[in-house]
Order: sequence, then structure tokens, then C-alpha cells
Amino acid sequence: MGPIIIVGMHRSGTSLVAEILQKLGVFIGADLDDNYESDFFYNLNRWIFYQSGSTWDNPQNLSHSTGDFISQIEKNLDKQVSSIKTIKYLGSFIDHLKYKSLTELNFKWGWKDPRNTFTFDFWRHIFPEARIINIYRNPIDVAMSLKKREELFDINCGTKTRTGFIKKYNEYCLIKKRLYKHSLRARVLEEGVKLWEEYVNKILSAQWGNHKILHLHYEDLITGPSKEISKLIKFAGLNINEGQIQDATGLVNKRPCYSFISDKQMIKLYRTVQHLPSVKNLGYQNII
Repeated sequence: MGPIIIVGMHRSGTSLVAEILQKLGVFIGADLDDNYESDFFYNLNRWIFYQSGSTWDNPQNLSHSTGDFISQIEKNLDKQVSSIKTIKYLGSFIDHLKYKSLTELNFKWGWKDPRNTFTFDFWRHIFPEARIINIYRNPIDVAMSLKKREELFDINCGTKTRTGFIKKYNEYCLIKKRLYKHSLRARVLEEGVKLWEEYVNKILSAQWGNHKILHLHYEDLITGPSKEISKLIKFAGLNINEGQIQDATGLVNKRPCYSFISDKQMIKLYRTVQHLPSVKNLGYQNII
């Protein structure tokens, strides 16, 4: 059974979609972090990015992938999804022995990672029956959320915190990790909008082939969760009871929607981008 692969720009609701799917009974990994990302697939996606010289906040090198590069990446991915490393995702050695490869799983499963937006070009050949769920969010709220996350990174890596001590150790050992800032680009609101546009344009221009794809708007999910969750259930082919639907709907409560409209500076930023083709294509050109 092919996986459900969640794509979309960072800070756009991909974690919420993953959490909802998990609540509805879709297995999204035994190795989840706080963002509902499987460590197994997270590491594979980071590896793909690294091979092309890309990062999540500067992903464009992947757009220059050639046939031989794609083939080499796919060969390794094919090995990885059949390797003993899948124990991390599946959660047990017994399941690894039972299925031997993630291509042989016979239950509803998948994973979430915004990087899938750019790495799906490789995964599509590993999982030809994969289904894609994409979620959009308006660019200003995304840029604001990215910047806020950057500011939290500064606080969490202060020298008096546990993370701060680890940072000092990694600094001394010249460990190849981002020690001082998580993303310099994301700290600039205008660059956050540009990054949003890169992810959105990649999705809008992608050749999905025979793969089924469901597009969701974050704002619709927040304001009308029952309707959007029903779309998810139908798309994923799930047999769900009313209790599970209510539990999933409860995850959506009290989440922000169009937060930027209360900030005059953010409204000014919105005015500079509201006529971009990508903004218009997603219906965000007349928010205010």
C-alpha cells in the first residue's frame, strides 16, 4: 500500500495535518519528533538536500537535478526503505522482519516533512502508489511564524541552557550544525515570503503524474474543520467512527488564522505581495 506523503511550506499546517491523520488511525512513524516528523524520513530528506547542496531555507539547487543524479539518489533510497534502519520508523524488529520493505506495508501509513515538497521527485519512483496531501497558508502569517521560530531559537540556545552548553561543545569541535541562527534568511520577513513562494511555485508547477493529490487551505481547516477533515478521510480511504472524527476536529481549536491583519506593518508587507501570481493562484489576493 502506497504512503500518504504530506507536503507544503514550513509553518503552513503540515504538522496539524499529520497530527489529524495520526488521530484518524494513519501510522506516521514510531520515531516522531515534536513536529510529527519521522526521524527516519527526516534524515533521508536531509541527506537528499545535502547531496544537492540545498537546505530547507535555500532549496533551489534541487531544481537542477539531472537524470544521473536522480538515478543515484533513487538507488540509495530503494536500499534504505528495505534496510534494517526501517526499525526506527516501524518501531520494532518484528515488523521489519514481517514486511522486509516499506514498499510492502499493507496498512494506512505515511510521513510528514515540508522538504517532501522538493524531494517527492525522488520518492515518486520508490512509491508509485503514493498519495500527496498539500496544505497552503497565507504568506504573511507564514513569514511571521518563521521569524518567531527564529527568535525562539536564540532563547533556547542561550549559554545558560542545556542546549547552550551543547552549542559551546559543538562550537569547539567545529560540528557541522547551525549553532548561532537556525536560518538567517527566515529572520527577514520579506525573505520568508520569498521562501513561501519557492515552495508554493514548486507545488504548483510539479508534475504529479498518476499520483493523487489533495490540496487544503490552512485557513479553511481552521474555520471549517469538519468539512476539511471529511475531505482527508475520503482522500485517504479511511473507515472512521464519529468519535475519531470528533477527536480529530478537537485538535484544530483555538489556532491562529490571518494573524497579520492586526499589525499595520504586516498589512503594508501584504500590500506589496498580494498581486503576485502565486498569491492570486491560491486566492489570497483579497484578504483585506
